[in-house]
Amino acid sequence: MVPPQAVIRKAVVPATIEPARYWNTYVAYFVNVLRAGGVEVELKGHSGDELCGRGLFRVELDGRPAVMDYSDHKDCAPCTEPGLPRFKFSYSTALRRPSEGEATVFPFTPISFMDWDQYERMKAEVHYGAGDRILYMQTAHKGTDNYDRRRLVQRIIPEAFGDRADNRMLPLEDYWRAINTALVRVFAPGTRNDMLDRGQAQHFAFGCCTISPVLDVVLPYWMMPKAHVDYVRCASDYSNLVRLIDLCSEPRNRSGLQAVGRNAQALFEHTSTPPRLVRWLALCMEQYYAHHG
Repeated sequence: MVPPQAVIRKAVVPATIEPARYWNTYVAYFVNVLRAGGVEVELKGHSGDELCGRGLFRVELDGRPAVMDYSDHKDCAPCTEPGLPRFKFSYSTALRRPSEGEATVFPFTPISFMDWDQYERMKAEVHYGAGDRILYMQTAHKGTDNYDRRRLVQRIIPEAFGDRADNRMLPLEDYWRAINTALVRVFAPGTRNDMLDRGQAQHFAFGCCTISPVLDVVLPYWMMPKAHVDYVRCASDYSNLVRLIDLCSEPRNRSGLQAVGRNAQALFEHTSTPPRLVRWLALCMEQYYAHHG
């Protein structure tokens, strides 16, 4: 049984990783979560593909080692230190949930906010009310996994909804403020068509109803977003997207959209804020080392 007071007081995180470009994304996010959760963080040493494995970096949490896995793929990349607990940013149902005491790989959370003070401040400015605008701005770069599906969404929404369609490229805080007039925001995910993207996680946090294909993501505390409870699920080929938005637009459904937004926000607050993430790391580390030494 894990003690209820399980905490993490200090973490040692690599000052550099290989490939270096990922430090400012995945490692910085992890560091910011820890610091916002009250953990002392020391940046020390180097970790990366050649030392730990592709898409991984090694950390120490109160002196005990662990591996952070930021790969978007559903499986786990080989690790040069297989006997360590692993926290996977993009944990899917392809990784079976183990029985208590058996777990060696634990869900972490996809990236959401890089600046948690900014998130706290913006909560006072963003208020979803199931308005009229259909938001769908996402970048689409040729050669990426998401290019075709994002271009498809960017074509069909303005064709169907005209002036209600909002594809503006906005500064980050204005992007969040746009939630105040939104009916829904549509997401075509990134590397995989069933993953929880950063933008969609942020809209969960602000209580906005979103539409996307089915989300195959397991969050901390072994929780998952539920279709038509925490988000509205569309077909994986987006063939029913226009019909779903039409249904969302009906006045009788507006209160239901707000309920979906509230559910998403509650899920985010339970699984993905710094205090809850630090608590989860502590619980998993206690469980792992109690059973695996």
